[in-house]
Order: sequence, then C-alpha cells, then structure tokens
Amino acid sequence: MNLVYTGSAEEGAEYTLSGLTIGVEYTITFHARNSDGIYASSGSGSIDVFHQGSVIYTTPELISPGSWAEYTANFTAATSTDNIAFRIVPGTGSSGSLGIDAVSISGGSSADVEDVLNVEFNGVETAEIYIYDLQGIKIKEVHGLNSQSSNAVDISEIPSGIYLVRLVSNLEITEKKILIE
Repeated sequence: MNLVYTGSAEEGAEYTLSGLTIGVEYTITFHARNSDGIYASSGSGSIDVFHQGSVIYTTPELISPGSWAEYTANFTAATSTDNIAFRIVPGTGSSGSLGIDAVSISGGSSADVEDVLNVEFNGVETAEIYIYDLQGIKIKEVHGLNSQSSNAVDISEIPSGIYLVRLVSNLEITEKKILIE
C-alpha cells in the first residue's frame, strides 16, 4: 500500500486485529520504503505505528529513493480486538508517498505456567520475585532467591490468568508475562 502526503493531508491505514489474548505481547513486522521521492524528488519522511490510538513506534527517516527495509514494533493486547494504524510523519518537502508492505502479526510471548514457577539465573547473589496482576496489584512476593539454590516458586494458590513477573536481582531487573492455567 502507498501512503500519500499532499502538503496538508496525511494518509494512513488502519487494521482491526481480532482473536488476541489480553495481556499477551505481539510483534508487528512490516516493510517500508520511500516510494516515489516523497516531498518532491529528494525529501524524506517516516511512518508512525499506532496501537489503540497511541504511537508505539516511528520508523527511522525514509530517504528518497529508498529500498524496502523491515521494521518491527511490539504491543500488548488491551482487548481481544485491538486497532493498529500506520500514518505518514511529514519530513521535508510538500508531497510524496511512502510504501508499506508485508504487514504481519506474531505473538504470544507469555509463558504458560501451572503450579510451580521455576526461575533460573547465573551469577546472582540475591533476588526477589514479585508477581502482579494486569491491574498492577501485587499478588505474591518471594525473597532470598539466588543462583546456588532451587528456585521453585509455588503459585498454586494464584487464580488462572495473565500476570507480570518481576525478577529483581543484584544484577538487573527483568519482567516477563506469564499465563497461569
């Protein structure tokens, strides 16, 4: 598809994605290029990617003439049916077009977990795990984990659903979404 900018109007395209799992991270992959010398024959521009009306990614400046390049953006499903949109970000010049092609959605970066959450790490002296629901309420915390001991966390009392697990160690803070079944 070609998105056109005519000096005062920015064109875009919108997609409705259905069948998503709420709280799961998805990746949008697409190809973009400066199609025909946006903004006359030597201008540039970029493309904003929106999820539910908010910008989640802006491509680097697309210079004319351009070849196709692949870009990715991530979003977390807010509902089972979300909206994704692409819009031109004007650069220099007065008119032209940017091309978008090969749009695909992949996803599901949450880990499925049942009764025990096993945590493995190397070189960590001490660590804590915090489990939050999708409203940000802390459900569970475990202290005293390290790379020298078994780190099986009992989560059998937590209801089924999607949760955010935050691992805080002396080296880093890591977050991961999990699906408890």
